[in-house]
Amino acid sequence: AAGFEVVSVELRGWAQASKDAMALIAAEAYEANGHLLGSGKLGADVRRRLEGGARTTAAERSRLEIARQSWKGELARAFDAAPLIATPVLSGFPPPLSDPELMYSLRQTPSVNLAGVPALALPVPTEAGFPTSLQLIGPPGSEEVLLATGRVLEPAAG
Repeated sequence: AAGFEVVSVELRGWAQASKDAMALIAAEAYEANGHLLGSGKLGADVRRRLEGGARTTAAERSRLEIARQSWKGELARAFDAAPLIATPVLSGFPPPLSDPELMYSLRQTPSVNLAGVPALALPVPTEAGFPTSLQLIGPPGSEEVLLATGRVLEPAAG
């Protein structure tokens, strides 16, 4: 509707990058906040994630850093084919508040976090009565292009 050319880009490492991102986030969270374990000040979900990060070995951390670099390379090749990549923010509608853990299996953002590239999330109206979201992903330094594209797309989505 906005008049942009659309091409398909295959990102074969997307699912693994998401898993690697979550493992790296857990390890980094433990490094920064592990001292809070046993304080009684954490919710069960946060405590579980920190405990998972505590189990990350040096070898696994090294593997994750190598995976990050490999994923950055895969995304860089994709940006050669398309200046921006569009994906959903979630793979389904937002979960109900009664099932917050479902968010972890729906989100499509960790792969972008692992690469450290800029992204922009835009609401997309649906016939279901509540919006879903579109994620625009760009190469390093593309923040202005992402924002300008978002400005064009947002009215087209409505």
